[in-house]
Amino acid sequence: MKTIVITSFHPVISRSILSTDIIPFLTEGKDVRVVVCMPEYKRRFFEKYYTRPHVIFEGMQTGFSQRSRRLLFFKRFGEGLLGTKKVSLQRRRTFSGGRRSFLSYILFAVPGAFFGKWHVSHRIFRFFDNLISPKGSFDALFETYKPDLVFATDIQNEHDVAALRDAERKGIRVVGMVRSWDNLTSRALRVIPKTILVHNNIMKQEAVVIHAIDPSCVHVVGIPHYDRYKKGPTMSRKDFLRSLGADPAKKLIVYAPICDFRISESSGNDVDRHALSLLSTLNATIVVRFAPTTPTNLEGFAKPNHMIFDFSGHIFKESVTGDREISPHDDERLVHLFSYADCTVISPSSMLIDAAFFDKPIVMVNFFPRTPAKDEKIFEYEVEHIQPILASGGVRIATNKEDFLSYVQGYLDDPSKDADGRARIVQEQCAYTDGGASRRIADILLRSFSGSAD
Repeated sequence: MKTIVITSFHPVISRSILSTDIIPFLTEGKDVRVVVCMPEYKRRFFEKYYTRPHVIFEGMQTGFSQRSRRLLFFKRFGEGLLGTKKVSLQRRRTFSGGRRSFLSYILFAVPGAFFGKWHVSHRIFRFFDNLISPKGSFDALFETYKPDLVFATDIQNEHDVAALRDAERKGIRVVGMVRSWDNLTSRALRVIPKTILVHNNIMKQEAVVIHAIDPSCVHVVGIPHYDRYKKGPTMSRKDFLRSLGADPAKKLIVYAPICDFRISESSGNDVDRHALSLLSTLNATIVVRFAPTTPTNLEGFAKPNHMIFDFSGHIFKESVTGDREISPHDDERLVHLFSYADCTVISPSSMLIDAAFFDKPIVMVNFFPRTPAKDEKIFEYEVEHIQPILASGGVRIATNKEDFLSYVQGYLDDPSKDADGRARIVQEQCAYTDGGASRRIADILLRSFSGSAD
């Protein structure tokens, strides 16, 4: 029996990989078993939702106790090593939106900005990272299951990096995947597998140009959890809206918050509060779909009766927002929200692609209810991965409240506006819309047993 180890250490992997048909395609009718690795404290969640024949769940110890200062050094240094606009902005900011400490800036950001100009610096960085970083955290698991292949589903996650390195050291074949559309412009790669899966050709080009990866190693497969999107809703509009406590006779607006971390130097996220206050003046139901892993501060906002707060993500620790897993129930609700939305108001996030896939009008918020403080802005409108969206003609960007309400009402009156632009977003970001991404990934993994993913 062949054995594949699949990692799931980032909160979205359970949704984007395990909830798809990838594992059934790997195991059904084949002499293959799958070992899924996740943080130990999440094991029950995974067993509840993803148990199936020929699948084993192995919890791993994660957290600070499993990371040395050496590992953290290379992780932080790699965050500043690229010459992209996103990294340039992040040199002064943490990934959670706050300002970096002066010491962090001097130790990591400044050297990274200088040395990151040359690809040879990246190779040197990976050499010393591999030489010095701790090894062997996956040795016991590999000894127990003797895998033929390791599929690292997020090649920039520190635990995936460890799995890839331990596997290669033991001569186990590896395949890596880039988790999200912004990853390749966000930080340097600490390890580069010989086979890398990406969603689209934009990401493949980034892998080749920014990270100097051989294009023959990079495979465009589409977005696997969109295979479910292709099937559409399983509940009628009337029944779904009634399940939310909403009036089926009213138009439906789906709002995805900007979230606190996207607003630089903000003492409080008043952008979302202001936008929701404006939307509340419309004769429509507004469903606010909160991101499961990023906080949104709506303190002091009085929610009107025709507004519904939709919280997603399984909570492991009440005080920790960034580590929540999206359950199949959460994802099913999202399918229905986008299926029946009449207009969407979306932050600079991957939910833009979701809305476009369902051909739903998209308005983006890029204004404050006041004069912004110095250097205060919604910074992701400037970064690389969002530029194709802005250039597509498929979204309207509101820079003041008058345009905001006008765009939303215009789409409610005629949702066919800008449909060609939305189709362009789907073509560029999804690569495939045939519902076959899971099959393509499974086929590559199965071929990788013999060392060929071509």
